[in-house]
Amino acid sequence: MIDQVRFSVVIPLYNKEVHIGRALDSVLGQLLRDFEVIVVDDGSTDSSAARVLEYSDQRLRLIRQKNGGVSAARNRGVAEALGTHIAFLDADDAWEPCHLEILNGLVERFPTAGAYGSAFRIIEANGNVINPTPVGMPAPPWEGIVPDYFKSVALGGPIINSSAVCVPKRIFQSAGGFVEGEKYGEDTSLWGRIALHFPIAFSHRTGASYHRDASNRTCGSHRQEREWSFVAAAGEAMESGRLDGEARHYLRLYLDNSLMRMATDNVLAGNARFARDLLAKIHGRRHFRRKIAWTVLSRMPLRITKFLVKVAG
Repeated sequence: MIDQVRFSVVIPLYNKEVHIGRALDSVLGQLLRDFEVIVVDDGSTDSSAARVLEYSDQRLRLIRQKNGGVSAARNRGVAEALGTHIAFLDADDAWEPCHLEILNGLVERFPTAGAYGSAFRIIEANGNVINPTPVGMPAPPWEGIVPDYFKSVALGGPIINSSAVCVPKRIFQSAGGFVEGEKYGEDTSLWGRIALHFPIAFSHRTGASYHRDASNRTCGSHRQEREWSFVAAAGEAMESGRLDGEARHYLRLYLDNSLMRMATDNVLAGNARFARDLLAKIHGRRHFRRKIAWTVLSRMPLRITKFLVKVAG
């Protein structure tokens, strides 16, 4: 029985029988050995759980629950974790052997950070590899505290991936964990809520691969049923007066970028009224024209909207 370890690896699992072996092999092949693995089977209807049971490593635990969504599975894994730091990995992704070693180095050097991330590559279904280039940080091989998290994600896209990040368990709990029932942006909401209060540490060393070949990856248009949980947290931060002008600007820009993306997805998913609610929350000038255009599109028949979007490229 493991009393306590530094890292608890939490893997949410739902109908990934083809991919879970790749994920587990990449974890059990880590150079750093101080970890446990918690796989939460979220009501799979295939042989995913059976594949996990083929492994005899004593550091591996399988927990089964009724289907509640990826956030519920991750939260359950964290609740069961014995480690001081939670490293997340999706069941269709994989780690490089050095991943936990990278994270451990960041934890040792920057103990006050709220989250730690390694660089990640994206592997397309056709085998093409994309290496995202983070914005707003010193060039590789730098690693350290991200100068301005919201500036980086607003100008260059995500720097934290749900398969390349670890969070101290106490900070995960204080931030409220993943919002259950939130089907879109539940991970980026948590990273953002943490970044509002804690520094984020990052390494340019690549530690994880995000695979787009999984059969049940969420894709296409996203339909939301409720407001993105990060909206309230960002609004409170901007109203608190604790952010200087530049920090407030980039937080607003990141929020507007996210709302714009969510609004367009919801229009294309036929969720026009909700999309207009999202568009109304965009206040920056950068998206003014797109906001007007998508508000108009949201009032058209969906087939016409999709045709116009397709024609516009």
